[in-house]
Amino acid sequence: MSVIVSLVCLFIFQWLGGVLVQALSLPVPAALVGMVMLLVLLVARGAVPVRLLEGSRFLLAHFMLLFVPAVAGIVVYLEPLQGQWIAIVLSCLAASVLSLWVAAVVFNWALRFVRDPRQ
Repeated sequence: MSVIVSLVCLFIFQWLGGVLVQALSLPVPAALVGMVMLLVLLVARGAVPVRLLEGSRFLLAHFMLLFVPAVAGIVVYLEPLQGQWIAIVLSCLAASVLSLWVAAVVFNWALRFVRDPRQ
C-alpha cells in the first residue's frame, strides 16, 4: 500500500509542477519543478513520512526496470544508430564526466554547511 501512496504523491507533485510550469511559462521540465517542490516540503517538514520512505525504497530497489524501454528503443533503432556509435559513446562519456564534476562541486559546497562533530 505504501508504494501506491508514494506513487500518488510523486504524480501529484509532478502534476503541480506541470501547473506551475504552464502558469509561469518556465523553460524547465514539470517533473523537475514538482520534485523541487516535494524537496522543499520535506525539508520544511524536517522528516520523510514513513509511507513515502517505504514506497521510495521499493521504487529505488526496482529502478533498473525503468531503463528497459530505453534499451529496447536502442535495439529497435540499432541499424540507423550504427554509424553514430562514436558520437554516442563520446557524448555519454562527456555527460558522465560532467555529472561527476558537478556532483563533486556541489558536495564540496555542501560540506561548508556541515559542522565537524569533533569541535
